[in-house]
Amino acid sequence: MLPKVILHIGCSLDGRIDWLKPDNFIYYRVIQGWKVDAMISGSRTFLAAEMSDHPDIKKLSDQYLVVVDSKGRINNWEIIKRQAYWNDTPIVLCSDATPKAYVDRLNDLQIHSLIHGIDHVDLAAALEDLHEIFGIEVLRTDSGGILAGVLLRENLVDEVSIVYSPQLTGGQSPKSIFVAPDLKSFSEVIDLKLLEYQVIDDNYFHLRYKVI
Repeated sequence: MLPKVILHIGCSLDGRIDWLKPDNFIYYRVIQGWKVDAMISGSRTFLAAEMSDHPDIKKLSDQYLVVVDSKGRINNWEIIKRQAYWNDTPIVLCSDATPKAYVDRLNDLQIHSLIHGIDHVDLAAALEDLHEIFGIEVLRTDSGGILAGVLLRENLVDEVSIVYSPQLTGGQSPKSIFVAPDLKSFSEVIDLKLLEYQVIDDNYFHLRYKVI
């Protein structure tokens, strides 16, 4: 059985997820009250994330942190484990191509590792393990467009939650909310059904859809 996956992402009105102006934490405010067991991110997101190095960080959540890191790129796990927004036992999704030394280091740090797939992580199999082994029933994304694109293309997303910022960014190399190969037919278009919408702080829109 697979957990319910909610793709939660913030973007400009033209769909860019970079160059977003400060939004007074609207992106996180809208998820207050959601019953979520884990948050999933890609390694690129964590390589770019800012982490607190304060010696005494109080935990604010007991949800799991799940990171897709088949290449073994992340090396600051001691700091990541201490952050406030998840429990201190992260889960790293790996593949057969993940360096053995990296998996061994995760084990030494008491970090869970799940190995599925040959060259890349088999997300469907990994998500099934997240449910069966760790009891994760609802999973929220906090990632860029690449992981979102894989999840969407593999039909693993149940709901899409988007916070639209009141800005137009433009550019010739936009970072999109959905990065994936171009479609070959209309049959591959992902249809959505609107579940909820609201205006926040006068200018921001939060839209929530069910994936049909």
